[in-house]
Amino acid sequence: MRNMRMFVLSLTVAALAQAALAEADVTGDPGLFSRIEAGIVCAAENGRREPAPGTRLGYVYKVGGDLTLGLSTRRVPALPGLSFGVLATAAEGNEALGVTIIVTHPPMGAEGSTRDTWDSNFFAGSPTASFFRFEYPEERVPGEWTIQAVAGDRVLYSARFEVVTPDAMPDFVDPCQKQPQVS
Repeated sequence: MRNMRMFVLSLTVAALAQAALAEADVTGDPGLFSRIEAGIVCAAENGRREPAPGTRLGYVYKVGGDLTLGLSTRRVPALPGLSFGVLATAAEGNEALGVTIIVTHPPMGAEGSTRDTWDSNFFAGSPTASFFRFEYPEERVPGEWTIQAVAGDRVLYSARFEVVTPDAMPDFVDPCQKQPQVS
């Protein structure tokens, strides 16, 4: 019986350590944000295209509507159409917080770009997602990716992700895809 309790205790400690390690990959200023989460972001496919000269493509899509975190994870399979990033809510009193979003990643495309930046805003009490969606084959690059929100020289939040090839996560199910109803 004592061995069983020690085994359960060991499993619990291991699970807590793993959770703490995953959360350590997301840091943020608690005075500015009431909530910061990172992982697979579920967002409407439609959005309005806005110029973003600091990105490889020269534009980003600003997506409105219902934004949710489908799965809290820092390990992301490089699958077409999959979005990952940070969902953050500015704390009360931090109205219209203007930021620059910086995404760093392994070299991609013929030019070997390693960084994309664009301007964004956070509004108190309203969740804002800063995410990357794999739209083109050359974007699905395995390795370490980071997504940060900065104001001047100050990092407001930072999240680190490990993007892997799809075969490294064969059982992954996209939490944002509607599953067929079985009746």
